[in-house]
Amino acid sequence: MKWRGVSNRRIIAVYCGIFLVCLAAFLLMSIGGGSGGELRIYIGGELYLSRHVGPNSPAEQIELPTGNILALEGGTVRMLYAPCPDQHCVRQSKISAGDPPIVCLPERLVVRIVDDSRPIDAVSGGAL
Repeated sequence: MKWRGVSNRRIIAVYCGIFLVCLAAFLLMSIGGGSGGELRIYIGGELYLSRHVGPNSPAEQIELPTGNILALEGGTVRMLYAPCPDQHCVRQSKISAGDPPIVCLPERLVVRIVDDSRPIDAVSGGAL
């Protein structure tokens, strides 16, 4: 089938080219920013701990005064244990720079990794 004088091979080649460009852009966005960031832990709205984390950071566990236990592994962090009854924060997946924070509402705890090298969105205040 020809579409306005264009052969099927050219149409398929164009679609494959568009797909490959989109795939490359996705891979660069998901893998590219591996420089790490700054781990910030807030308890009751106050900054409790601030520490640089990156892909080469050693694995460790942080026990917080609220009873929560965090696991740091190669530039990511996840909640291992929380004393709250609902356990939403424990079921959340691990986060890295630019991801939404881990929040434990009963303990008034917020854990986020901020990447200061990314530009700030003026409307929402978050990284682009």
